Amino acid sequence: MIGQAVRWLHKPKHRAWLVVLGVAVVVQTPAGSAAMGDAARFLRLAPSARVQGSILEGATGLPVPEAIASVPSLGLQATSDASGAFAWSGIPIDGDYLATTILVTEAGFGTWTIQDVRLVPDDTLILSVELGLEPVTIVVPPPRAESPDFPSSQLSAALLDTVLDDQTTLPLPPTIRVRVTGDPYCNTSLPYTVQTVDFMEYAKHVLPNEWIPGWPYESLRAGAMAVKMYAWSIIAAGGRYADADVYDSTCDQVYNPAVQYTSTNRAVDFTWNWRQTRSDLHLVRDYYRAYYSQCVGAGLAGNCMGQYESSYMAYDGDTWDEIILYFYPGSILSPVWNPPGGFSLRFYGNGYADIDRVKIPIDAPPRPADVGAADFTLEWWMKALPGENPSPACTPGADTWINGNILFDRDVYGSGDHGDYGISLAGGVIAFGAHNGTTGQTICGSANLANGVWHHVAVTRRASDGWLAIYVDGALDGAGDGPDGDITYRDGRTTAYPDDPFLVIGAEKHDIDYTLYLSYSGWIDEIRISTLLRYTAPFTRPGAPFTSDANTAALYHFDEGVGNTINDLSGAAGGPSNGTRYYGGVTNGPEWTDDTVWYVPPPTRTPTITPTLPPSTTPTATRTPTATATATRTATPTYTPTATPTSTSTRTATGSPTSTGTATATPTPTNTPTITNTPTPTPIFGDVSASHWAHDYIEALYNAGYVVGCSTSPRLYCPERILNRGESAVFVERGQHGAITDPPYPTPSTATFVDVVPTYWGFGWIESLWTDGFTAGCSSAPLAYCPDRQHTRAEGSVFFLRIKNGSSYAPPPGTGIFADVAPEDWFYDWAEAAYNEGILPACDTDPLSYCPNSPLDRAWAAYMMVQAKGIVIP
Repeated sequence: MIGQAVRWLHKPKHRAWLVVLGVAVVVQTPAGSAAMGDAARFLRLAPSARVQGSILEGATGLPVPEAIASVPSLGLQATSDASGAFAWSGIPIDGDYLATTILVTEAGFGTWTIQDVRLVPDDTLILSVELGLEPVTIVVPPPRAESPDFPSSQLSAALLDTVLDDQTTLPLPPTIRVRVTGDPYCNTSLPYTVQTVDFMEYAKHVLPNEWIPGWPYESLRAGAMAVKMYAWSIIAAGGRYADADVYDSTCDQVYNPAVQYTSTNRAVDFTWNWRQTRSDLHLVRDYYRAYYSQCVGAGLAGNCMGQYESSYMAYDGDTWDEIILYFYPGSILSPVWNPPGGFSLRFYGNGYADIDRVKIPIDAPPRPADVGAADFTLEWWMKALPGENPSPACTPGADTWINGNILFDRDVYGSGDHGDYGISLAGGVIAFGAHNGTTGQTICGSANLANGVWHHVAVTRRASDGWLAIYVDGALDGAGDGPDGDITYRDGRTTAYPDDPFLVIGAEKHDIDYTLYLSYSGWIDEIRISTLLRYTAPFTRPGAPFTSDANTAALYHFDEGVGNTINDLSGAAGGPSNGTRYYGGVTNGPEWTDDTVWYVPPPTRTPTITPTLPPSTTPTATRTPTATATATRTATPTYTPTATPTSTSTRTATGSPTSTGTATATPTPTNTPTITNTPTPTPIFGDVSASHWAHDYIEALYNAGYVVGCSTSPRLYCPERILNRGESAVFVERGQHGAITDPPYPTPSTATFVDVVPTYWGFGWIESLWTDGFTAGCSSAPLAYCPDRQHTRAEGSVFFLRIKNGSSYAPPPGTGIFADVAPEDWFYDWAEAAYNEGILPACDTDPLSYCPNSPLDRAWAAYMMVQAKGIVIP
């Protein structure tokens, strides 16, 4: 049924597929788990939810400390702090959601109760509690998509109101007037109060009642746009009612000021700056129904979105703007506030299935962007975060640029007949290489670009002698001789490789092996390709976006902000050389963003909230007397207590982990600790000298029988090699069962995972990991393990915390100590627990950072194992 609906609705495209042993597996994750899904499945983290709340006195708006929040059915209890805040995390969820009841009690106030509120896997429920003298009970109905209730009275106003003015430049309204009844179901005979509400807060408190939290992000974003546009168009028309714009119920949209979710809030934030109009100059009133067939039945075809169909399209890879434009044909999306710095694209390094990249055709017919017959310059702006591009150091040589995280790939498969070129970020520096079909050369820059700062980069090639040069921020960063001659893509060339005739941005174009040929993770903006050497000496880096001239072959400002077409604005003869964005991945990319080198923050929202008008009869949220709760106060949440460390590290200001003392949450370590122990005179491993920071940890682990190294002749440990999933199985199983030499369980006759065959070196270890319940693989249909995929610091935190505290361990709620770990991140609690228990220090101190997505090498894995097992350093 669903499959038929999808085939009828839309042609599948932009899917995020992972090919495992020739089997295609969908890896695009639903809302709330884009960051969590793949890692969580691999780590076999039980799906869990978070709750965070604020408790205020309704009459004054002041925080209420020492109030008791509880979930009786789950045995959870917490006490609010001085700011009125409380939280729980790691609440196990079996299924799509868990509907529950949450109580808040405090002496002198009536009990506040919310019933049937949903806890959603890998999402955070955000509660706003207002206590008064009387008890309050709020019953949360299912989201309207799940329980359709769209009264015909909703259509009492014309689809497009009689408005003669041009609405295409209207600013977002700061507030909306809401008739508040406290009842989610449409009943205009109920008493109400008119409340003037901040418009963004209104949208955030509406979306989770209309769409289903847990749906894919792109569906939630489309829903956020629809919720906003429905209300905005009504506000622009003067409101539906004499004293208000909308009701708080299914008469319009269900508004519940007590409930938000992280996933739906992010969807509202992401789409907030976009306006939807039509050619008639009106804002579009975005109607929606649970299913598109209901739109048709209501006479709303072409003006109405099917909510379930939006989720199908999102799972199929369509973006929020594609969903909007499909259901509301003829719509025009424009930014409300046009960022002076424009937009950029944020790539996530997925590197498979023809996704997370931009592709520019250069043949059939030939395009001006195909340069290389004469001199050329390719320049762009980029920003890369530390640790996100874990390729090896750049080394000169033929085609060695391919070993970096690829920025630009104009390669052809094989030797080619004219030639090719490519650019990557290799070990943090630029690698630029060219090949003329016979010989090739790569040159290396020297400036570290993986530092979270925007950089201007230009590479040039002189055709007469093949001289290559790299400029970073106007300074010459590298130069050398390269192959001479024509390296263009030969016009009309036939090939068996469909991606040959493209210039690909952000990925290795052929998707040969995403673990071997890495894709780029970071931001790219402003690309200009020129048919001359624009730079032959150091220069002042550009202070404004690129402009076009007679020597410009292609120019991309990336200022579209939505959609998949990347426009070439060069005006070059034979053009344009337009590109196409291919979107998808475990974390979907490339994502549109307003983060640019010329970023200017948007104007501050300053809504004027007017006092609540007198009630029409009696004010109310739905209230029922409730017996006073008898829960006993506790100073801290009783859920997922912190395990007491047994033997962990003390962090010092210089970042030197030692084996004495107990971990605390306040020290400020660095990512390169200096070991103060006396070095062993004769190192055990040939590649771990006595001066290596992890020498004592690696040798202690070896002496305890936990590791044998990566090579026996000579004996090597490979400390800088990134730990992969196959190796981690050995670490975890030895951490669980002791210094064993063989897997702890008999080798099964049949393989559990499709990509771990019995002949694989780690087969027994991985099967044992499955038996012990530490992993659920990296994909479920079919079940796969991805043994060669690299580990991150966040994933390592989970494994080694559970090695220390047991496989059922769940961390206590985090408090937000890291600048780069957000509450909605799946590893939020795990990172802080690993830090606090001395498992892994911070990676930076100003501000305190964890670098959760940075790769975990074998040296740090040794350190974490020593800390987790309490092994004594000699």
